Amino acid sequence: MWTWKIFGEVELATLRWEVEGVKELTELTSELVGLRNDVSKRLRTANDVQIGLLEAICRNKIKTIENDFTNFQDQFIVYEERLNNFLTKWFGPQVRFPDLGSQISLTLYYSSLSNYRDSVRSLLRDLGRVIEDRRSRANNLIGITVSLITLLVAIIAILT
Repeated sequence: MWTWKIFGEVELATLRWEVEGVKELTELTSELVGLRNDVSKRLRTANDVQIGLLEAICRNKIKTIENDFTNFQDQFIVYEERLNNFLTKWFGPQVRFPDLGSQISLTLYYSSLSNYRDSVRSLLRDLGRVIEDRRSRANNLIGITVSLITLLVAIIAILT
């Protein structure tokens, strides 16, 4: 591994980036793409959940989606920590690139990675909104059902 000293700061050797950096970036990207695909699938599944009286009472499908959402959030938090470590390692204050081309390529890689990260963050927000919508629908359905039963009992009491 070659490094040069410039004004007391460590310069990033192109060879080090090509061996270590690209490998780490590829791993981060593939992990993020997998997470995005998983969240997207769960979002489609959550949108397909129909809230009937049985689901409003038991909430089995809603609980499953909530658990998946929590797991996805945990995975995303761990991912963001790894991404921050990556950025510190390759963009830290001591890092200097030997040429402009290396710096531009890393900046483009990071931009692509940031777009994927923002996409996953957006999908997670959407999934949270869908879960909240399904909970509200279930609560409303239970409220309407209880109100109708109360009304029916009152009508029967009046008629008898």
